[in-house]
Amino acid sequence: MLEALNRSGALYLSHTVLAGRYTLRLCVGQTHTETRHAAAAWQRIQETARQLVP
Repeated sequence: MLEALNRSGALYLSHTVLAGRYTLRLCVGQTHTETRHAAAAWQRIQETARQLVP
């Protein structure tokens, strides 16, 4: 999923392990980022997850 999302070019995620679980990370650090940008990223994450899970 991480590779598919990053390959899209619409957003970039990194990963870490928290409490033994692989976790995706989205960093929002640009000063002009708005709520709509974060919402669009979350939408793309959900759509990608639905495509990968039957």
